Amino acid sequence: MGTFIGVVIVALGIAMLTGGIAAIRTGWLFPFQYRWVRRPAVQGWAQVLMGTAFLVQGGTLLLAGEDVRQAGSLVGMGVLIAGLALSTVAQMWKRTP
Repeated sequence: MGTFIGVVIVALGIAMLTGGIAAIRTGWLFPFQYRWVRRPAVQGWAQVLMGTAFLVQGGTLLLAGEDVRQAGSLVGMGVLIAGLALSTVAQMWKRTP
């Protein structure tokens, strides 16, 4: 069961990274985000941070021992919170053309 959850978390991280890179480079957003996000590039960086957090958490779940899993979870949660804060900033400011 732990392997399945790790693979799902890594897949989610890859999807978040892909969406974040697309938002940074082209301003493209997922359709459900377009109504709320005012700064696509900032949202892209937030998605890159959150995708990295999911990759760290999923990678440590799949590849590491118990002590490293705990450290990976703490690092991943810190990066995830930073990404969520950046996502909030992306929704607050005026949209750039």
